[in-house]
This record gives sequence, structure tokens and C-alpha cells, in this order.
Amino acid sequence: GRPNTYGNNYAEGGRGGPHGGGTKEDQERDKHQLKSAKSPSQLDYVLENIRAEGRGPDVYHISMAVSLISRMRGPGGGWKGAVWLLQSASAKYNVEPNVVTFSTAISACEKGRQWKRALELLREMQARGLEPNVITYNATISACEKGGQWQRGLELLREMEGRSLRPDVITYNAAISACEQGGQWEMALKLL
Repeated sequence: GRPNTYGNNYAEGGRGGPHGGGTKEDQERDKHQLKSAKSPSQLDYVLENIRAEGRGPDVYHISMAVSLISRMRGPGGGWKGAVWLLQSASAKYNVEPNVVTFSTAISACEKGRQWKRALELLREMQARGLEPNVITYNATISACEKGGQWQRGLELLREMEGRSLRPDVITYNAAISACEQGGQWEMALKLL
């Protein structure tokens, strides 16, 4: 079958909207069970149950799970778990990640100080035909800032502007901070 995305669930009358199929009670239960998971294996168990009950999982469930797993400590958690779930969603759950899923994984990489991985995910996202948004760029620029990659941060800022995306306060703060980290005071002042 086709991958589960917001589009084929909601707009085409699939399994009941953008937040999984079933009744509203099913959707709330799924959300609660995902949020209650204390480990990556528990998250996987919940996602498998959702699949067994014929309600997905869909991109909403996967995006939520990527966010949750990124905050878990220990084996299978953190940025590595978030990236693994993002990259295995298609094969394991027949779910194509969307901009939210990628942005969430990029943010996990930023928190884990994995600037190279964050940049790779941004490029992978673009290669899949997904358009990064301001949140995506903010997380990637912040990852570059934490990795001392001020030039890459500025390149991303220029790329963002070239795509007609309007940088916000968070974008400029991250870019200025990246310049500051790299001892590039003049560049930082130009951004003010």
C-alpha cells in the first residue's frame, strides 16, 4: 500500500484524520500510551499495537515517537534513537516522514551536538522533495552553532533567505551565537 502520511489519511478520507485512525477515544489512547512510554522498546511496543489494531501508525504517531525517543536516555534513545526511527519509519511502519518528523530529528541532533548529522538530515529531507521550514533551519543552524560551525550556520541563513523563508529571532540568535563561538564578532555585528 501507499505510505501513511497526513495527505492520504486526512484529505483522502483514510483512517480517520491526521492523528491516526479509529475513534477519538482510540486516538487519545494512542497519544497517551506513546507519551507514557519510558523506553524506546516501550515506544516500539505501542507503535506495534497501533499497527496490530489496524490504525496505523501514521506520520503523526511517528513524529511524536521521534520527539519522545529523542528525550530518552540510555540505549536506543537520544539523537541516535530519533534518527533511527526517522530512517526506519518507511520500511518498518510504511510511513513516509514529513517536515515535522525531519525537523524533530534535526532538533534531536542539535541537542546531541551532532551538527554533521543535522546537516545530513536537512539534505536528505530536501532530496526527498520536502521543503524545510523556518523551524527546520533554526534547528540546523543551532546544531552548527553548537558544533562551532559558524560558516555553515551563515550559509544556511543565506540559503534560507534564498528560499524566501523569513528568518526569525531564533534564527538570528543562533547565527549570531555561531559567529560569536567562532570569534567572528564582525560577522555577528553585521547580522544585528
